[in-house]
Amino acid sequence: MTLEKKDYFIGVSLPKKESIFISNLRKSLENKNELASPPHITLVPPFRIDNDFDLKNFLLKENPHIETFKMTFDTITFFKHPKYVTLVLLSKDNKKISYLHDFLVSLLNKRFTVFSVKNKKYIPHLTLANKVLYEDADRKLNFLKNLNLKIKLKIFYYTVYSKSNSAFWITDFQVPFVL
Repeated sequence: MTLEKKDYFIGVSLPKKESIFISNLRKSLENKNELASPPHITLVPPFRIDNDFDLKNFLLKENPHIETFKMTFDTITFFKHPKYVTLVLLSKDNKKISYLHDFLVSLLNKRFTVFSVKNKKYIPHLTLANKVLYEDADRKLNFLKNLNLKIKLKIFYYTVYSKSNSAFWITDFQVPFVL
């Protein structure tokens, strides 16, 4: 008998107002009615583990010893891929979120060796549009720059998202920072 697997990723969710704004912006830029995941800042990329493992209690027991912190996202740029670009909003002060990323990746890799991000530089960002074709990139980038976006966040917890047999990620649980 094979155990069922479940997919997860870990991120920082946005407050409702900012989440609705970014969702609507993404849907408009991507010509979609729905998004596969709610707006977030990825901390740990998707990974798959046995469905019977209690990830919530595992993460709640491990304390990253980090205080609530603030971030401002105000720099619009893009990540290049072979056939398209991803339009993103970056923050300049990434020290605490990078620490949290490193902590979680290390913690999960001690328990599971299901993914490797060793050779990838962590770049905290908010995705504004996925899979934008190169011929549309300049127009959409200029549109975004004219919006003068600035999103300020106060981060109290991280969020674990999951999906089983669906194309859509849902909020599974949140882990508050405890000092």
